[in-house]
Amino acid sequence: MFAKSGTDGRRFAVFVCEFSLKSATFGPMINKIQQRILFGLKVKQSRQAQSLSFADLAGRTGISVSYLNEIEKGKKYPKEDKIQALAKALGVQESDLLSQEFGEGLAPVGELLRSNFLNELPLDLFGIEMSKVVEIIASAGARVGAFISTLLELSRNYAVKEENFYFGALRSYLELHSNYFDDLEQEVDRFARQFQLPVERPLPPDLLKRLLEERWGYTILDNGLDAYPDLAPLRSVFVPKRKELLLNSKLSAIQRSFQFGKELAFQWLQLRDRAYTSSLLRGKTFEEVLNHSKAIYFSVACTCLKNRCWRKWRLFFAENAGTAKLSYCS
Repeated sequence: MFAKSGTDGRRFAVFVCEFSLKSATFGPMINKIQQRILFGLKVKQSRQAQSLSFADLAGRTGISVSYLNEIEKGKKYPKEDKIQALAKALGVQESDLLSQEFGEGLAPVGELLRSNFLNELPLDLFGIEMSKVVEIIASAGARVGAFISTLLELSRNYAVKEENFYFGALRSYLELHSNYFDDLEQEVDRFARQFQLPVERPLPPDLLKRLLEERWGYTILDNGLDAYPDLAPLRSVFVPKRKELLLNSKLSAIQRSFQFGKELAFQWLQLRDRAYTSSLLRGKTFEEVLNHSKAIYFSVACTCLKNRCWRKWRLFFAENAGTAKLSYCS
């Protein structure tokens, strides 16, 4: 659910800006979730056109106010007898309510639902319900409708790489949370307690390497990438079938710790949808891009103790951003 109307606008604007040029696949049918949304919008449109309150419609149909509210929000799809009662009470044909045809006022919504535009967005991560987005568009008037139609037209005509939008969504997600995730911080604390990690930072790479080998059965080859010149720009490659982690032999101790920390994150957090290269060369799904970001966050949080970093930053700014030297979060 949206928290505040102002937040509604910001969150939806984030999505529009990041995904407006995405190549979308269009088809003639809408899925069951979209069907519920469309049915609810038609009921709402007909009810409001007749200036009926929920109580008025409930009295005419015998359907409770709470259930009518759920129908209009696209959360419930009524059985046939209730659909018949709604059609009769609203003075419309049952076929009009059930049709996938869109009236003039719902034309932009229809175009949106028939596309994959909304399906491609990780709405749940932003706490946004698809029905709410559709409702905003449906009630926003002709100008917003024309704007959405323009976005969809652009999405059909411009072949922009899909991963660009996954990274755009990730950037928006990080900004929305000010790049701080308490749940991941808690997981790092729990991980540190379970494996009794030392307080000193940075953590020795051999300690993290041993955890991967002994707890999760990794085989780690310190110079594993040296035999593959084309992979020289990469810091590591994970081979899942053999649980082998191939490292670039030129990595520093801190870089090795960072790579080990990411692998520990994938295992500890049970992030299954992941890339196997140290850098995300191409995001195949948003989940993969998000999990890569989580692994980076986890690894950095393991390496840099939050309270110590904060003390150093406070000292840095207290000395007018110039005289305090920051070591690597040690």
